Amino acid sequence: MATARAATGFVNEPMLRPEHVVPATVHLAASRPPSGVTGCAVLAPDWNARNGFGDETRWLAAEPARGDRS
Repeated sequence: MATARAATGFVNEPMLRPEHVVPATVHLAASRPPSGVTGCAVLAPDWNARNGFGDETRWLAAEPARGDRS
C-alpha cells in the first residue's frame, strides 16, 4: 500500500500520538467566557509549539513493528 501511495505522490506524514490535542483542548475548554477563538480552526501542533508544549517531534507516535496493522 505504501508503494502505491508513493507512486501517486501521497506523502505519509509521521503520525502524532492522540494526546497531542490535549493542551489546546484544555485551554479552549477553560476559556470562560470564550476568548475570541470560537469558530476558528486550531492546529494542535502549531498551538503546542507557540505555547511551550513542544514541536511535532515531541508528540511523534512510536513506529509500529513491521507487519503490525493495528
